[in-house]
Amino acid sequence: MKNDGDVADNLALPAQGLPNPKTLRWAHSTCSKDDLEKALFDEDINAIEADIVMGHHHKVEEKYNEKTAKEDEASSSTITNSISTTTEPIMAHPPNSISDLSFEAFIHRCMTKEEHSTTKDCPRQPRQHHYKHLKLDFKDVETIEPALNTLKKSMIIDNDENNSNSNSNSTSTTTSFDKSIFLNADIIKGPGCNTRNQQLAIVDADIFMEKCLAFIDSLINQEEDRKRIIMSLGWKVDCRSFHGYTDLQVKEMKDIIEKYDTMNRTGGVVLAVNARVLAKDPKPFDSILKEYPEMQLLIWTGTGEPHISRSQISIINNHYQSIGCEDQIGFDCQYGSLVYFGMQRTIYWMNKNTSPDEDVGATTMS
Repeated sequence: MKNDGDVADNLALPAQGLPNPKTLRWAHSTCSKDDLEKALFDEDINAIEADIVMGHHHKVEEKYNEKTAKEDEASSSTITNSISTTTEPIMAHPPNSISDLSFEAFIHRCMTKEEHSTTKDCPRQPRQHHYKHLKLDFKDVETIEPALNTLKKSMIIDNDENNSNSNSNSTSTTTSFDKSIFLNADIIKGPGCNTRNQQLAIVDADIFMEKCLAFIDSLINQEEDRKRIIMSLGWKVDCRSFHGYTDLQVKEMKDIIEKYDTMNRTGGVVLAVNARVLAKDPKPFDSILKEYPEMQLLIWTGTGEPHISRSQISIINNHYQSIGCEDQIGFDCQYGSLVYFGMQRTIYWMNKNTSPDEDVGATTMS
């Protein structure tokens, strides 16, 4: 399929930086160098979701030595392998705390269009990729400030390089990053998350909102960049819950959004909701979608969660079509046939030691 994302996914809703949700084709949990490269060069993908935790960066580097290669092909490359002793924001999904991809490297790679390969098979050949929308899923409070500081530096450097290149004869392909960046966190306990559980890793709502909005406000001289920063707000859920989202849980989220005047201070607001939980009862979101027609739902399935059946997706689609909100929903889901879905779900449920709506801190999804 030809990637038409550079045109179609810029169809934003009025006065918002939100891309049209129907055009987004996601790469989910892109937390390694290999996964990132595949997503960047996949023409069917125009949006990348990745998880951020505090952890250790596992560095594996291979350097091709052209001079040595002429003398001895076997020693033409040198591999160095090390793990950082200090923690930093890395790309990983809990409980993993080691990754070959730091957040700094991730964001630099996503905002740089050209890579020169130094491999034996392809020495110094440039490779280019399309820019992708980015969803940064913060898994703990500690990652927020250092990651946002890195993001800000990358945005400033990117703009400076773009201005410099426009005034020179440089052959660099670096141009200004022009896609949306979703700042995501689970800030409210949702279905299946019993309050007795002390292991639930939800991000403090006030800390997340304050730090993200301070970051957006700091882009005072970068108006176009500010419009591209989207708040993506979600609930920590157990996808096995017997119950769907409740009116009270949606009201909790609405109160936070209004407390910080989020709709007016950002490029837009997306509510991140689990597909399997939402299919149980889509109605609690009717009121907020109608009150804020520029708001969107991003409906997802989580890492390790069984694939969802298309019949459940149809329940969601049909409901929002019936109330005129179909243009406000998008999907980042793994689909499966009914047979595959049933087998996978049975295995997943049997491997868990807790039952839905009990203490499920080790089995929550996002």
